[in-house]
Amino acid sequence: MEAFTGPLVGAAFANLGDPEHNWGNLILAIDPELMVGREEFQRQMTTLRKAIKSCSRLPGVQEIFLPGEQSERRAAAAMQSGHLEIDDRLFKRFKEKITSP
Repeated sequence: MEAFTGPLVGAAFANLGDPEHNWGNLILAIDPELMVGREEFQRQMTTLRKAIKSCSRLPGVQEIFLPGEQSERRAAAAMQSGHLEIDDRLFKRFKEKITSP
């Protein structure tokens, strides 16, 4: 379990380009085994996931995605097809890095 707490320490999104205000993120890891036990934690997380997935959707929203679901689907599709789609801007920056002295 991780909690990204950049906004709590003032790393506001509006200041992303300002190094004076970029303090990064604090990552807090909690072992659920110490809190409620593995089985209870998994049971509660399953209940939470089901509740979130069954929420009402705004018009035009086909599905509610939990963190990691979209990237997992893209990874599975890439593995199946043997192709990985890369954003043009990212690919351009990558090419610049590998061709620069």
